[in-house]
Amino acid sequence: MPILQSEQWYLRIIKLGVYLALFVPLLVGSRFVFPYISPKVFAFRLLIEIIFFCYLILALQNPAYRPRLSLLGWLVLAYVVILIITSIFGANFYRSFWSNTERGDGLISVFHFLAFFIILAGVFKERQDWYKLMKWSVIASFLVALYALGQRLGLSFLVHSGESRLSATIGNASFLAAYLVFNIFFAAVLFSQSKKKENKLLYALVALLEIYVLYNTQTRGAVLAFFFGFIIFVIASLLLSEHKKVKRFFLGALALVFVFVLLIWFNAKADWVKNNPTLNRIVSISSTDITTQARLLTWQASWQGWQEHFWLGWGYENYNLVFNKYFPSDLILDIGSRVWYDRAHNIIFDVGVTSGALGLISYLSILAFAIIALWSSYKKNRQDYYLYFLLIILIIVYFGQNFFVFDTPAVYTMLYLTLALINFLGLVDKYK
Repeated sequence: MPILQSEQWYLRIIKLGVYLALFVPLLVGSRFVFPYISPKVFAFRLLIEIIFFCYLILALQNPAYRPRLSLLGWLVLAYVVILIITSIFGANFYRSFWSNTERGDGLISVFHFLAFFIILAGVFKERQDWYKLMKWSVIASFLVALYALGQRLGLSFLVHSGESRLSATIGNASFLAAYLVFNIFFAAVLFSQSKKKENKLLYALVALLEIYVLYNTQTRGAVLAFFFGFIIFVIASLLLSEHKKVKRFFLGALALVFVFVLLIWFNAKADWVKNNPTLNRIVSISSTDITTQARLLTWQASWQGWQEHFWLGWGYENYNLVFNKYFPSDLILDIGSRVWYDRAHNIIFDVGVTSGALGLISYLSILAFAIIALWSSYKKNRQDYYLYFLLIILIIVYFGQNFFVFDTPAVYTMLYLTLALINFLGLVDKYK
C-alpha cells in the first residue's frame, strides 16, 4: 500500500477511535461489579491503545503529525512526570499504578489520557476539526441527558443507580453534573461559531436540556459554580460586546439573575423553595448541615495527613491511607452518616495529599496557564471573544465545582480534550 494511502487509513482509524471515545460515557454494564465505571474504563483504554498504535506509525511516517506543544502541553507532561515521581516515593506504588476497579483510575489511566491528549495535539490541526470534535461530544452528551430525562420521567426500562437524583449512564449525580458542565460550554461555543440559524437553535436547545438536567442532579457545587460562571459570562458580554441589542439582552439577563437571587434569599423558608430539591439543598448549606460537617471533618483529616508528606505526598490514589490513619471520629454523626472516604472531595486536598505541594503547584499551573493562554489568544483575535471567554469560564467553573467533588473517567476525557483544544489555540494564535 502506498505511504500516502496508508496515512489516510491511519487517520481515519484514529479519528474514528477518538469520536467513539466521546461516546464511552454512554456505556453501562450490568454484569460488572461496578457497572458505571468498568465498561467505560475498559472501552476507553482499548480504543486509546488501538489508535495510539496507529498514531505512532503515522507520526513516524510523517513528521507533520507529530504533536506540537505549547507551554500548556509541556505543563501537562510535567504534571504526569510529577505524578510518577511522587508515586514512586509514595506509600503504595502498586495502588498508585493500578488504582482499583471501583475508580478505574491510577497511573495506568493517566497514561491513557496523556496518550489521548498527544493524539489530539498531533492529528487535529484545523479549527473545523476541533468544532467537529466538540459537536460529537455534544451529541454524546445529548444522549446522556436524554437518558437522565427518561429517569426523571420514571421510565422503568432505564437502569438507575439507586439514588433519587439524576445520574444517567454516568451513575452518580455529581459526576454527571461535572460531565454536563463541559458539554454545555461546548454547545455554547458551537452556538457562537455557527452561522446557520437552524444549527444555533439546535445547540441552544441541547444546552437548555443539559442545564435542566444539571439543575436536577441537585449537585450544589456544580450548580453554584455554573451559576457564577453564567454571571461572569453575562458581565463579560456586557463589557466586550459592541452591539447595543446584545448589551441590552445581557443587561436584562443580569437583572433577572439579581431578582432571582433576592427572591430565594428572602424566601429561603418558603414552601416553594423547600419543595424544590435543588433549591432546598442550596439554601440548606451551613456549618450545621450534615454533609457540610462531614466534608469539613474530612478536609481536616486531609490536612493532617498532607503535613506528614507535604512536598511529595502519599502517592497517587493513596488518599485512603491518610483517611484511615487520621479518621475523624466525629464523622459518625447519625445512623446514616457516611464514615469512609477514598477521596477528599476537594481538588486542593485530593491533589495535595496524594501528590504533595509539588503536584498541586503543577496542577494549578496547568489551569492558570490555560486561562493565561486563552486571554493572550483573545488579545490577538478579539473577534472570537466568545470562544476564548467561554473556555476561560469553563476552566473556572470546572475548578470551582471540583472544590466539592473529584474527577472520574468521563470528566477526565472532557478535561484533556479541553486542554488539547487550548494547546491548539495557543499555537495557532501565537503565529498570527
